[in-house]
Amino acid sequence: DKASNIESFAALVKLLALCLDANLGAAAKEIMQRVSNQAVVASDVGELMKALPALAQIARYGNVQGGDRDAVKAIFKSVAAKIIINLETTCFSLDDDAARTMQNQIYATGEALSLLNETELLNEFRRVLVKMAEDKSTSALVAGRVSRMAFEARTIESDKASILMAYALSRASEKFYASLWLEGFLAGGAAVLIHDPGLLQLIDQWVSQLESNDFQEALPLLKRSF
Repeated sequence: DKASNIESFAALVKLLALCLDANLGAAAKEIMQRVSNQAVVASDVGELMKALPALAQIARYGNVQGGDRDAVKAIFKSVAAKIIINLETTCFSLDDDAARTMQNQIYATGEALSLLNETELLNEFRRVLVKMAEDKSTSALVAGRVSRMAFEARTIESDKASILMAYALSRASEKFYASLWLEGFLAGGAAVLIHDPGLLQLIDQWVSQLESNDFQEALPLLKRSF
């Protein structure tokens, strides 16, 4: 009964996980069918991205057997493919709050694909990340985060990461672009810079050129990262 009142795809997947954990076999089977049906028609990429990590957890660790596990994996792959196809256009012109949410969801999507070792989907996902990193329409925060993810996955090498960073930090005409891009790139911590002096030098040059007011605005980001 509760499932019939849930419209959110992510909430429905969460309920499925709870039913499986509680060994509610009949209820879980009914909800599984609803999840399967919803996965076909759901089109909100953000909602799909909220659900994907939970689907990965169910498929890998959930209290499901044989054919049911295969069914969950099939749903996972369908949802992941839909995310990958639509991700690039979803990340155009996001406001700062939406971009922060999106960059976290993108990271979680990559983790979910890695958890199930979905190599083909993961490789396609990483190709899309590179396109997003290079696309000037991608929101700055997201562009920085996907550049970092692509660099850490070695989908792009150090020279390419340096080019992307140099471009982002040179966009002086857009006052906040550089700091937002850098916030996204450093979201996983600044340890990556220890192993790449070229990237660190680019950031050092950018900081040294900031006007006093701009430096004060960038200071909280730099403190969090370093």
